[in-house]
Amino acid sequence: MEERANHYWVTYMYPMRLIKKNDEIVSFSLDEINECSYNHGILCRIVGDIENSFNGNLVRYIICGDGAVAIDVSSEFSENDLLLNYNDLFCKLMLGGIDIDCISTRDLTTGNLYGQKSIWPVSFGYSYNSHLHANLRMRITNNVDAIVLEGASTNALSIDELKLRLQGGSEIIDRINNLSTYHLIVGVTEIKYGNWSAAVSNLWIVAEQLTDYLWERDFVNNEDRDPDIPTRKQTLRQDHRTFSTSVKQEILFQIGVLPLDTYSDIYSVRKARNKLIHEGKMASKSDACKLYRAVNMLIGKAGKCTQDTVLPELSRNNRLFRTDVAM
Repeated sequence: MEERANHYWVTYMYPMRLIKKNDEIVSFSLDEINECSYNHGILCRIVGDIENSFNGNLVRYIICGDGAVAIDVSSEFSENDLLLNYNDLFCKLMLGGIDIDCISTRDLTTGNLYGQKSIWPVSFGYSYNSHLHANLRMRITNNVDAIVLEGASTNALSIDELKLRLQGGSEIIDRINNLSTYHLIVGVTEIKYGNWSAAVSNLWIVAEQLTDYLWERDFVNNEDRDPDIPTRKQTLRQDHRTFSTSVKQEILFQIGVLPLDTYSDIYSVRKARNKLIHEGKMASKSDACKLYRAVNMLIGKAGKCTQDTVLPELSRNNRLFRTDVAM
C-alpha cells in the first residue's frame, strides 16, 4: 500500500476492448472465465500511454490492459473538462475505426497508480461498465459477466495500433477547427442504441458547425466568388438573420458544395429538429438516419477525406454498426 502514488481519474472503453503490449498475445480460456481464475493482473497493468491534443492542451492518458484510460488528477480538470477530454479522445478513436461509445459522468471513477505498473484499486463508479471493470479486476464477478473477456481478447489492440487509430482520427478532426467532438460522438452513440431524438439533437449541432465551416471556406473565402466589395465578408459573417444556417445550406447546395441527396436529407430533417426543440415532439428513426448520413458526408467534405464513409457504417436496420472499420 505504501507504493501507491498519485490519484487518477479513470474511465473505460465501451464496448470492452483489451489493450496489449506490442507483439503480445492475450487470451482467457473458458475454464478460467467460468472458474474466475483468470489472471486479473492483465487487466490492471499499465501497457503504455497516449497523448491527445485538445483545445490547445496536450493531455497524457495512461492505458491499462482492460481498456481503462486514466488522467492524473493533478491536471485539475473540472467534471466538464474530463467529459470533453475523454470524449474528444474517444471520438478520434471512433473516426480511426474503433467501435467505441461516448462516456457520461456515470462512467467516471477514480483509481491509484500502484508501483508504476498498474492502476489499482479503482472505485466502482455509477455505470454498468465501470462496475463490470471493477468486478473483473477484483475477480468477484460471475461467469456470465466475465464471458466478455473471451470476446474482448479476440479484438485486442496493441498500444501501437491504438496510437495509429488515434492518429487517423486526429488528422480528420484537425482539419475542421470548429467541430465539437463531444456532440459528434454523443450523437453517434445515441443513434447506435436507437435514441433517435437525442441523436438528432446532438448531430444537428454538428451539422450546423460543419455548415459554418464549409460556408466560410468554400463561399466567404473563395477568391473566385469574391467581388472585392468593402465590408462584404464582414456582413456575410455577422448578419445571422439574413444568412441563417438554412440559407447557408441552400447557397452551398446551389454552388455545388452540398450534393443533392445530402441537402435533401438536411432539408427534411430540419422540420423534425425544430419540432423537437420547440414543441418537444420526438424525432423518428428516419430523421436520425437521414441526419447521420448527411453529417457523415459533411465531415468527409470538410475534412477533405479520401474515403467514402468517415463515420461507422449503418447496418441494414439502420441501428447497429460495423465494427473495426479498416483504415
